[in-house]
Amino acid sequence: MTRGASKAGTDFVVPVDGVGTFTFARRVFRDQFAIAAEYGRLSEGQPLTEGDAMFATMAADIRVLMVQGPVDWDIDTLDPADGYSILDKVWSALRDKEKSFRAGVQVGAKTSSQAGGANNGDLVPASLQFAAD
Repeated sequence: MTRGASKAGTDFVVPVDGVGTFTFARRVFRDQFAIAAEYGRLSEGQPLTEGDAMFATMAADIRVLMVQGPVDWDIDTLDPADGYSILDKVWSALRDKEKSFRAGVQVGAKTSSQAGGANNGDLVPASLQFAAD
């Protein structure tokens, strides 16, 4: 089943044991807003219990990022008794694959100042900073 929009050349395939093979678009900044909007639709703007909030988070991520899923895949028809564990399997596989894209950035990455760049580590220019008391 196809859901979201492909992002040319950045889609990736994630096989999930017992569920099927999914194609996801690589997450970009704009997707965070679409995911937040989907979460709002799923929660109907109401506060959720911790468990339901996690369920909505997983469903929102999958709905927005999924380009294609197994033919019989439909989040809306999952039985709540097993739906959480199925969504957790798919979402965990998605997140694991996403982490693999970022592994080099997180481990051993240097800031621009460590790498000899011009950034001195100040996020706000000195001219805009408050004077020390």
